[in-house]
Amino acid sequence: MLSAKQHQELQELAFIGADFELDALSGGTVNQSYCLRSVSGRYFLKFFCQNGGDRQDRHRQFALQQQIAGFGMAPAPLYLSAAGDFMLETWLDIEDLATSKLVMRDKLICLAQRLAAIHALPIQCTDLPLVEDWQHYIKVGNIQTPALLENVARASRLWRALPKPVFSHHDLSFAHVCLSPDALCLDWEYAAMSTPAYDLASSILAQGLNDAQSRVLCDEYARICALSAELLWQDIQQMLPIARLTNQLWHLAQNPVKQSPVA
Repeated sequence: MLSAKQHQELQELAFIGADFELDALSGGTVNQSYCLRSVSGRYFLKFFCQNGGDRQDRHRQFALQQQIAGFGMAPAPLYLSAAGDFMLETWLDIEDLATSKLVMRDKLICLAQRLAAIHALPIQCTDLPLVEDWQHYIKVGNIQTPALLENVARASRLWRALPKPVFSHHDLSFAHVCLSPDALCLDWEYAAMSTPAYDLASSILAQGLNDAQSRVLCDEYARICALSAELLWQDIQQMLPIARLTNQLWHLAQNPVKQSPVA
């Protein structure tokens, strides 16, 4: 819950004031989210995980989300705490793809459409720093398994050689795609320049899609973007192991254990 310092910082915001209430919201693997109610209305309040597995630049994230919100694809961020440990956004009553009554094929088509729209945004920012992220996760998680470290070395060479031409989300599950408000997407923490196939692979893992569902997503994205579905599918197959590696290292960093080198 709120520390005394965080409570005071919120109270000192002119649009919040001394009296406010917090209602915990479900969802979120690591971060905690609340509906903040004050005399001026409702706001979305997110507290960021502060353990060693997190290396996000929250000031960069805040500024980037302001850009995305300008295109109508993200909630408008209103305030980032001095310590970068919580952020306030406009409150929106949303309908997400995860809870909609659409059949699976239609959900996949909607997901492909939203990915294509994100990749078309005229936003330029830093490349997704996967290699640096992996090294951070290795350090925090005390990862010493030789086979895993060799896998990281191979993936690092591949990732560095790839062009990163499009702005990408990197965690676009059904729950992060809003049907209302139209075009809105949530949770932009990992947004950066990347390759389309990696963003698609990240969505496949985030949503837990099987091969048949993944192929529907691939084919629809290829149709929208006038790409070869077969070539895109091959690229996605190349990116899926890298996305799985990222997830594996992230989880090890979130739950570090004392490990011994494997002979």
